[in-house]
Amino acid sequence: MLFRSGSSVSGSTSITTVNGILKQQVYTFATIPSAVTSGAGSRSFISDSSITTFGTILAGGGATTVPVYSDGTNWRVG
Repeated sequence: MLFRSGSSVSGSTSITTVNGILKQQVYTFATIPSAVTSGAGSRSFISDSSITTFGTILAGGGATTVPVYSDGTNWRVG
């Protein structure tokens, strides 16, 4: 089995455990969906970042693939 997930709920807390590899979509800066629409806490990758400093607002035009997260308004490196 390549991918197995499980979850448990306790009160208002939900925990999901993934055993295996979790593959996320890789976008370019121009094609990543809006950070506002995606919502705070959303995560992805871009393949053309010109910024690599953690927490910095994302900028395209480079050649580095970085993980990104939404703060609810902007995509940030991390």
